[in-house]
Amino acid sequence: MSESKSEAKTFVADLPRKARYLESWRIVICSVAAFLLNMLALILNLTLIQNKKLHVFPPAIIGMVAAALALVSVAFDVISADPTTAPKRLVLSSQSRTAIRQMTCFLAFVPVIVTLVMLTLQAINSGGKFNSYLNIQTAPGASLILVDCLALVADLFLCATMASLVWWPVHRAARSSMILSSLLQCTIATILIAVNWNPYIGCILRPTTTGTATFTLHQHVGSLLFTTAIFSFGICCTIKEGDRINKVFTRFILFYTILACFTVFMLVVTLGLALHLYFDNSLKALVSDATLMCDPILSGCALILFGVNFWATNFLQEPPPSSLAVEKIDLNELSQVQRDAFAKLINKHGKNIPDAPNGEAAMSLMRAYCNANIPGMNCIVLRVYKPSRIPDKTQILNTMAVNYSYEDDWAWRNLDLEQMAIRRQTLMPEIPEIVEPAAPPPPKLSKKQQKKIAKAKADNAANGGPTIPLSPITSPEQLQAELEFAQKLESTEALVMMTQIDNYDLTGTVKGVAGKILRRTLGGESYFKPLCVRLGFLAFHWPFRAATFYTSHTRRPVARSAAVLRAVAEWNTARPTNERCSVLLDPTYQHGDGERAIAPSGWQSTPLPPSHVIDLRPYKGKTLAEYLKAIKYRDQEANFKRAGGEVVESEGEFTEAQCEEVMRLWHQIAEKRVAGGDTAVLATPDEGMLMSLSGGPKKEGKNDDRSLLFLRAEGKTVASCVLFRLGDTITSDLQGLDYELARPLKAYFVMMQHVIAIALREGRSFVDFGPTTPKPKCDIGCVSVGITGAMYAVSPIIRTAIRVAASKVTESLHE
Repeated sequence: MSESKSEAKTFVADLPRKARYLESWRIVICSVAAFLLNMLALILNLTLIQNKKLHVFPPAIIGMVAAALALVSVAFDVISADPTTAPKRLVLSSQSRTAIRQMTCFLAFVPVIVTLVMLTLQAINSGGKFNSYLNIQTAPGASLILVDCLALVADLFLCATMASLVWWPVHRAARSSMILSSLLQCTIATILIAVNWNPYIGCILRPTTTGTATFTLHQHVGSLLFTTAIFSFGICCTIKEGDRINKVFTRFILFYTILACFTVFMLVVTLGLALHLYFDNSLKALVSDATLMCDPILSGCALILFGVNFWATNFLQEPPPSSLAVEKIDLNELSQVQRDAFAKLINKHGKNIPDAPNGEAAMSLMRAYCNANIPGMNCIVLRVYKPSRIPDKTQILNTMAVNYSYEDDWAWRNLDLEQMAIRRQTLMPEIPEIVEPAAPPPPKLSKKQQKKIAKAKADNAANGGPTIPLSPITSPEQLQAELEFAQKLESTEALVMMTQIDNYDLTGTVKGVAGKILRRTLGGESYFKPLCVRLGFLAFHWPFRAATFYTSHTRRPVARSAAVLRAVAEWNTARPTNERCSVLLDPTYQHGDGERAIAPSGWQSTPLPPSHVIDLRPYKGKTLAEYLKAIKYRDQEANFKRAGGEVVESEGEFTEAQCEEVMRLWHQIAEKRVAGGDTAVLATPDEGMLMSLSGGPKKEGKNDDRSLLFLRAEGKTVASCVLFRLGDTITSDLQGLDYELARPLKAYFVMMQHVIAIALREGRSFVDFGPTTPKPKCDIGCVSVGITGAMYAVSPIIRTAIRVAASKVTESLHE
């Protein structure tokens, strides 16, 4: 396994060099063609200068230099392929070779700009000294025009070929396109000012104020265009590749977009005025033809270049590829030992927030949800891992030396650099990182001592993570299976459970007349239902919390979170249309690594209702009465006790009668929410779903992970809920109330008190009561913990609708 790893690392390290060699023959062909054509054009130009005494500036010289540099670049690549045999003085660093290729791209593009300037000068001074070879009316003129055009085409092909190595993937291509576009805009702005500086023929007085103001406006717009181009050129040259998902860079791009939109508006105005003056016959005798023709053409070219820039700004902030792969796994196909191995990895690496569930609870709940049969909802578990496959030639050409690990990409790495100092001061004292010391030379030990040391190592490994092999090896086939699963464990970055809602109406949370109109035109009551989408939650529905569990160590938690989100989005996009989720949503706590990873991953932040959590760590070992006294909260159980109320918690498997009772009370709350204009839930649970959550008896006949809690008075059940035990956290969900009986008994408050009592009795650290009804929960000691939703939508229209729907949910819950 170590040999295969070293071979993969060597191959990945050689990817940039191999990609360059795959393009070398194209560079040689384009370089030779460009050099020969430019040389022929230069000879023809020199002949015309000698014979016709014309002042001609041939761009062919620059094209020849670019072609020669391209050949030099290929030569240095070949020499540097094997630096051990090549002379050291001829071996250049990768930075030097990249600089040569960038200079080649720039020089190959310069003839286009020079030709544009020469054509403009020819149009302005048709009888002066700037006569271009494209205006020569002699016998060699046609041949010269053909050769020069072929030389320019060859230069463009050479520039494109070199750019495929230097300016790729798409964010590099966008950056390079924006640089070239900015240079062209600077040229156009300069020409626009020049042709409007003195547009009148002769020394006559300026005839009209309108014409004068129009030409002056063109000069001002040219200055504005020049300023905008310089700003975009500065952004592309100053911001490094690793800063493309930085917040500061995003603000610069936003400012440039606003400035460019204003410039585009002014260009549209000047284009309209220029067209009006061009068709005004009264000015043709007073204003030069060069000004009348150049103004609309230059304005139109500038608008086209702004379209290129707007495209580039969209891809300048394109997140890097995740370098991770995603596959769907079936937890039922894994053995109990294999599920325990994943649980140990989650315990070791995944508990990055205080009330995160432990590995056993996470695996148990994910398996229960995957086995549940809920109409309109299904759950799948995704394994996000580092792929070990070696890309083929086509993939190399498409990616062009892209990093194959998020930890090696500076765009991902920079996400954690700003947080390193804070993390060392805050997290390291609480969660110290275990660093194995350097192993001393092994002493000579007896067999008994070696067995004792091996047993101690196995015990230490079992405390921190899974021990390989997971089970005794009895056959070669079992050994091969163990090795394959060990590779899976080692390469797995995270396990993610996705809850898929098949038909979710985005207009369901919009109240009033606007909500009715939206539902009848675009929502669930319309014919085509464009806003009824397949929704994918990277979370559990009951309880509503994130279901992303990390299973490997990393020094860059923000980068890993962003890479995992990016990988899930890429996997969802690649799914068939009938299986793809139109919207993905991942809830995460605010001010954590997960929230900082939302924007860099290409997802969008969406406000979600805050959860309400009680921190019971200061009250460990105390009773409910002592806790209520400490927070100065009056006991609400007096009426319930006078009515002979009792609290019953289920033991073992859930019975069908218990599940029916829970669903009966839950439906009363759901019906009240619907009557109030709110949506009940994203999916409707049933008795079968509760039976699947039971999971069977554990540890002395009691289900440690999930149980049912009932409040009964006068022989009737007045309230119920499902208790979920997730490591150090206990949370209640699927709560039901019989309003007529529960209101005078204050059953809702009694239920919260007994959940806290259970948590204190079991030694739990946190109680999470969820997002609804914040007032009574805060009164009993809860603290609002902000939750941000990471949203990824395929369509921008759906993305906007989701943002509006989420804000409406937040407003309704706070009301």
